[in-house]
Amino acid sequence: MAFYYLVTGEWQFDPRNRQAMESLSARDQLRAQQGQAQLQAAVVRLALSRWENYPIGNSKLGNRCPDRRFHCWVGYGGKIWPSGDNGTRWTNLLLHPLEELQMRADGKVANLSSELFKAQQVLVKMSDAANPSQMMSITIDGITYKKHEKHWYPDGNIIFTVQDTVFRLFQSFLIRRSEVMELVLMVPQSNELPDFPSNTQEQQPMFDGVPVVRLDDLARDFALLLDAILPQTYASAPVSSDTPWWHLLGLAQIAQKYGVNDVVAKTVTILDEILPTTKNLGVYAGPTDPIRVIEWARRCSFPQFLPMAFYYVTTIEWGLNNMPLRMIQRLHPRDLIRIQRGRAKLHSEVINAVLTRWENSCIGALKPDKGCPSRNRSCWVGYEGKAWNTHTNEARWTNLLLHPLDELSKRVYDRETIPLRDICEVCREEFISANKRMRLDLVGKLDSIFSLDE
Repeated sequence: MAFYYLVTGEWQFDPRNRQAMESLSARDQLRAQQGQAQLQAAVVRLALSRWENYPIGNSKLGNRCPDRRFHCWVGYGGKIWPSGDNGTRWTNLLLHPLEELQMRADGKVANLSSELFKAQQVLVKMSDAANPSQMMSITIDGITYKKHEKHWYPDGNIIFTVQDTVFRLFQSFLIRRSEVMELVLMVPQSNELPDFPSNTQEQQPMFDGVPVVRLDDLARDFALLLDAILPQTYASAPVSSDTPWWHLLGLAQIAQKYGVNDVVAKTVTILDEILPTTKNLGVYAGPTDPIRVIEWARRCSFPQFLPMAFYYVTTIEWGLNNMPLRMIQRLHPRDLIRIQRGRAKLHSEVINAVLTRWENSCIGALKPDKGCPSRNRSCWVGYEGKAWNTHTNEARWTNLLLHPLDELSKRVYDRETIPLRDICEVCREEFISANKRMRLDLVGKLDSIFSLDE
């Protein structure tokens, strides 16, 4: 916007302003001159086809009035403003486009219809493209890249191309935060393909006199890393629990790659709160999510995320969730074996832990050895009856074998889903306490169940 006001201000009428203009660097003076021409060209291109901007102010263009009103001049004839005002409007549109468009959008120019207000508001948004500071693409060595919306600093002294995005940054800031980046910048860059060596000396790619470095990272991950080490405001929090967890996986990986350890620690701390771990028994939303976490945890050596990820891959009902076979095949063959063996071990642990419990009797009527501790004859435990009906008993057993942690959590925390009939409060508390203990014991055994220590 500073460059916009520079090229649209009528500074040439004041000698002091001309002196201030001459104090700019030669490169910025050139930007101003070129930008002024490009700005006017963009304004003319965007506005010339609009009926209200027609030079003589009385030509009908495009479709007729949307309301089919005969008295509306659009599509019939007439002028939207007097001839004198038409010249004023065009002059102001060329010299001060954003101000003129804003006046039209606010209805301060003429008594226009609501349709014109809407059209002019669209033009206000489109006029952003006319601002030379917003030109968002450049070409380097014949390849077009889009400038990153935040991390393109015009006075930066190093350029990175990452996928289809280009970043212009400051070497000193990067080197201060990352010793690995310092090594990257020391390696000479070349346009030559490594398989086809040239007899000529390799040249460092340049743009606008600034060296260009290509990185084999994801643009999204690199941008998020820059958000973390180059925050836009003091109060901004670019990395938080509101950041999608799959973005945080990429951030942790790229921060680890470039040795930005504080960002790694912060990101992993947030992931500990978001992703299921043995200390935070959350759930995965989709069947492919734990596979992505296993791949990432293996690459980055974060073993705390593996037990619950393996558990969810093992207990997902693949057929019902349409688990793509190619997703499973992305895992290492050794991990595929862990999943198969782990499923059998998991079922064995569950059966051994719960089979002797009275609420898990196959017929739902096995009474404990000592009966109800409170000697409450209205409580069926130790006397007769069932904890739940036959249909519910089958559902409880099925879920206990297929999704043991989920089922045990429901028994501990959800009285509505897991009703107990004719049970006194003492026996209910014993039921909750026992199932909570079984759940914690099972979580503690996940490492050995999936042989993650090997």
